[in-house]
Amino acid sequence: MHPAGRLFGFTWMAAGIALYIIFRKISGESMLGREEKNMVLPAGYRMRVTVLVRPYDEPEVIRKSIERALDKRFSIKLLSIIDVPMGLAAGRDEAEIEAAKRETEEMLASLAKELRSMGYEAEYDVRIGDLEKILEEEAERGEVDFLAYIVRGFEKASIEKGLDERVRSLMRRHPGKIMLLKRIME
Repeated sequence: MHPAGRLFGFTWMAAGIALYIIFRKISGESMLGREEKNMVLPAGYRMRVTVLVRPYDEPEVIRKSIERALDKRFSIKLLSIIDVPMGLAAGRDEAEIEAAKRETEEMLASLAKELRSMGYEAEYDVRIGDLEKILEEEAERGEVDFLAYIVRGFEKASIEKGLDERVRSLMRRHPGKIMLLKRIME
């Protein structure tokens, strides 16, 4: 309450208001703008998740696994990759690859429709190419918050050891970006 303190406090406040006005004028913004509201995520933000679906997986198992692990706040993209490493694509029959792609698209379209009927936002994509490169692109692109991988039971682990190792390698390169979902068999 010292007279010099009151004078200094008033001067400090006036200088702050003057600098604020000068800054807003220079930047061309109004004095009482509301631009900041666009920079804040709304309270109902939907987490975007890409779920890696093997082309031969059972749709019912995938649906149950998603339903158990992810609630309706998640926006789901079902991604199936027909793994054709570069150099090997020329050796495989293109008709065989296209047939596998069509069959997988039909399965994912049906699964996405079923998920939408349950209240989820769901879309799907089928891509052909090197699994590691496609997953790396998905992780780096920034369009999704997480990549989800449905972990199979131990009886199938030896069959898919190569796929599991590639996903684990991706997990090491992108910590916190990969979500493991438990596979539901019931």
